[in-house]
Amino acid sequence: MVLANADEIRFIIMKLFDVSSVLILCCLVPSIIAGRHPRRSRLSSRRTSCAAGEVYYASDDGCYALHQRGPCRMNQQLYEGHRKEGLCDCLPDLGLVYSESDDRCYALNIQGPCRNGHWWILKDNGHPACQKVPRGCPADGHHVFWRISDAGKHQCWRLGSQGPCPEGKTLSRDHSNGSLQLSCKSVNNNVVLYHIAHAPYRDCPIGSRRNRNSQCRPAW
Repeated sequence: MVLANADEIRFIIMKLFDVSSVLILCCLVPSIIAGRHPRRSRLSSRRTSCAAGEVYYASDDGCYALHQRGPCRMNQQLYEGHRKEGLCDCLPDLGLVYSESDDRCYALNIQGPCRNGHWWILKDNGHPACQKVPRGCPADGHHVFWRISDAGKHQCWRLGSQGPCPEGKTLSRDHSNGSLQLSCKSVNNNVVLYHIAHAPYRDCPIGSRRNRNSQCRPAW
């Protein structure tokens, strides 16, 4: 056996490196010319293969039925975002509000994602926040700290009771149109007596993930 000297070994290694480089370039150039990364191309193909009534969910590169739980967390379902991609958001008509801190949905006036001694509320601008629980007001989802008018005083009231409302009216939270506004409603015919006027948000509830990110519009 004839052993190669050091110069010959270096020459052989350099040739092998050149061949490997050429092979790698041959594999990548078609994708570069097409303006697509191979992985991105596969994702794009998957996106267009979803069946009718399904939406593409980028997080796991899958197709899921709209308005079903699919890959979403508890108390959420899949919606279509403005980029035609699946977006997990709170179930409708339950008065749930999305928390960005842990990607979950919670009822109002409970501890929710907040630290001890605080509860989950909606601010006047419609954004959810953690707020210190007013003294003596239970954070059980059935009590609110509210005033009937700007001239009134905030107090702790139980939902479903007369509270600060006139005789024959009860304090209620409107879940049907997504506004989550507190109001006094007639016990008999459910007519609103007092509330802050807002356009209906049936398709884009206040406090929803889509509303916060401007991914849907109110149903005017």
